[in-house]
Order: sequence, then C-alpha cells, then structure tokens
Amino acid sequence: VRGSAPEGHAVAVVGAAGSVGELLSLLLRRSRLVHDVRLFDLSPVAGLAADLQHIDVPGNVTAFADLADCLHRADAVVVAAGVARTADMSDDECVRVNGAIVRKVAETCAQVCPEAVLLLLTEPIEAMVPLAAQVLRRCGVRQAEQRVLGATGVDAMRANRFLAERAGCDCDPAQLRVPVIGGHGGWALPLFSRAEAAAQLSDSDLSALLRRVRTGAAEVASAREGTGPAVHAVAEAAARLVDQVLASGDGVDQPVAYAFTRSPHTKAPFLAGPVIVCRRGVARHLPLGTLSATEQRALEGLIPALINAARQGRAMGALHRRTTGVVIPHEADEPRVQTEYG
Repeated sequence: VRGSAPEGHAVAVVGAAGSVGELLSLLLRRSRLVHDVRLFDLSPVAGLAADLQHIDVPGNVTAFADLADCLHRADAVVVAAGVARTADMSDDECVRVNGAIVRKVAETCAQVCPEAVLLLLTEPIEAMVPLAAQVLRRCGVRQAEQRVLGATGVDAMRANRFLAERAGCDCDPAQLRVPVIGGHGGWALPLFSRAEAAAQLSDSDLSALLRRVRTGAAEVASAREGTGPAVHAVAEAAARLVDQVLASGDGVDQPVAYAFTRSPHTKAPFLAGPVIVCRRGVARHLPLGTLSATEQRALEGLIPALINAARQGRAMGALHRRTTGVVIPHEADEPRVQTEYG
C-alpha cells in the first residue's frame, strides 16, 4: 500500500547505492508503513537520499556515513550489500567475502537495534541466514533465529508468473500462489503440483518451468546482454516482505510470505518455505503440505547441500569477532551460479 499516512516505522537499507538497494529504497519510500528510510553504503548515498526526499509523501530519507548510526533503533534492516559471485570465484570465497559483510551488519544490529528484523538479500542466502542468526544468538539477542529472514520471495513471484504464461491463464498471476520451498535460485523448489493451473501441463512442461524459475536471474542477465543483473523483481519481492513484516501488528489477516528461515520441517536446519511473519520476524511456520513423488525426491536431493550451507554459515558466525572497517560492496544484485536439482 503506497503513499498514505505513515505509522512511524524505520527501515535501514545497507547497500543502498547498488541497483537493487537503490530501487528498494524507492519502494520503501512509497510504502505507507515506512516513515523513516535510512540509507548506508560505502559509496555516497547523500544524492540518493536527497532525490528520494523530494517525493511528496510523508516521512524522511536520510543518508548515513556510519553503519551504527544508520541502524540505531531501526525496526527492520535490509541487507542488499555484497558481491555477486563470478565464474572465477569459488563457493567458499563468496561465503567468506559476503559473510564478513553480513557478520558485521548482524553484530551492529545486536548492539544498536536488537529488536529489529534482519532481512537478507546477500548471496548465498542459504549460508548468510544461518550466519546472521548465529551472530545474533551469540550476542544474546532474544529470539535470534526468528528475527533473520532470507528474502526469497522472488522465486515465488517467478513461479506464479511463469506458470500463468505456460498455462495460458488470463488471471492475476499472484493468485496462483505456487508454494516455493528449499533454497533460493538454483536451489528453489516450486511445488507446481499444488497449483490447479498446472494440472493439465505435461511433465516436460513442469520440468521446463522448474528450470526457468531456477535460472530466472540468468534469464534477465542474458536479456540485458551482460549490462546488468536482475534488479526490479528482486527489489519488489524484498519490499513486499518488509511491508508484510511491518503490517503484522495492524490486526489484518496476513498473507503467506515466502522466506528462507530456521525451519522445523526437514533435517536441514534452515529452509525456504511458507511462513506467517510478525514484527519479531517469523510468527509461525506453515506446513509444507503434500508433495508429489517428483517433488519429494527433489527436496531430498537438496537437503545435504542445505545442511552443508548452514554448517558453513554457522561456522563463520561462530567466529563472532567484532570486526571494524569491513568493506561493504554495494552490489547484492541477484546473479549467482545456478545449481540444478531434481
């Protein structure tokens, strides 16, 4: 809901100078639920703040040169900072570089906004969410794991849109509500068996849809001919998740959100899936429901990788040294190496 009376919520965007961070800042500026948009990046963001401040809606946009000042008493912190993995970068290197950024932000949150919800776009989400949760827990933050959400809603958006196109549905794609579980991007598992619109599709059609959802970022990058990554859908999905978190105290029925969180559903400690969110983060996990035999096999194939990613993230979070001067690149824009399962 955009542009009406604010309710006083403060949202910080870390990595605001990046293409995702910049667009996300605009979407948050237009949200009726956000009164105070706070911007931080190592690249200058004063110009972005001044530009957004000119929009004739209530509230304010402020640029900060200090991370702690930006996060102070924020209700939600969105991390759009990090480096996109390149072809010559190993998984371990990506986790090491981006993990240092996420760890610094989580440590600062624990100090200056321990009640905030931390929403992560930084890749790989499957390791960054466990890392941040571990840092918050070791810092003594209450309900630490509940407060960290990986913003994976773009996978559900893509699943809805691509299914509508493939099935020829003349409908609002969002109403198809395809559940997406597992991880993010190449680790996403859309449950098309639960969507009525998919009932008449062949196995070949469903396999093609799965591949397209998992390679959605690469599809955009290819269409841009190497000039940039997927930005707009990623930012919109993150903005929707922020709105759902902030709206949860309004007494309205909350729609299902999709996020990568601590999960009780499988042997993997963290999993993307349907949740109901609140201003503390995850209010409750919804059941995964019935999976087809193909989907069950695909989920089982994901579990070892998800367990390993959680172990890697937690190990980095357990270091918990209060680093200073961590370089925070401003791109967490979505491209990543896709991994096929199932």
